[in-house]
Amino acid sequence: MTVFLSQIMNGIQNGVIYASLGLAIVLIFRTTGILNFAQGEMALFSTYITWELTQMGLPVWLAIVVSMLIAFVGGALIERLIIRPFERSSPLVLVIVTIGLFLAFNALAQLFFGVEAKALARAYPDRNWLLGGVSLRSDTLVLIGVLAIECLLLWALLQRTKVGLALRAVASNAESARLLGVSAATMLMLGWGLAAALGCLAGALVVP
Repeated sequence: MTVFLSQIMNGIQNGVIYASLGLAIVLIFRTTGILNFAQGEMALFSTYITWELTQMGLPVWLAIVVSMLIAFVGGALIERLIIRPFERSSPLVLVIVTIGLFLAFNALAQLFFGVEAKALARAYPDRNWLLGGVSLRSDTLVLIGVLAIECLLLWALLQRTKVGLALRAVASNAESARLLGVSAATMLMLGWGLAAALGCLAGALVVP
């Protein structure tokens, strides 16, 4: 039973990481109607940026915040320069474009940062507690807490703010949203930027 419960805790920790990355994918789909197959590689690239910033002497939490801002700008630019020219194309074309982004970010990560494994410093103390013979790591608690905060903030953004209403309106019917005075272009860029920043946070909190 102890082994079983320990494996459950490990599964929860891994599942929270996947859920955080999944939130970024859902955010783009919910706000723009596009399924972004490159989300994982975008998170990978922004995590490398976090690592590079720590090598420059920045504290790890500050490096995460800075890389999230960089990822936000990068995600907005990707939507503006790469996705928008194909926004009136068929869904299959957009899928191919995001798969191309997947391959591009993977290649760029190897080009700029190499293929060797990089060790990112922990953003919080490493603790381990034994509860009835079951190991409970601080990693699990931190990741669950971050995921809960992400879900709460995204729910509040999409359901309780005018910006969230505009994002959902553009995703539902961009033409009608434009007729109502919503800047669809701005909302699409915002959606991609938020998803990129969210993926960056998820990648930075993945620890060995």
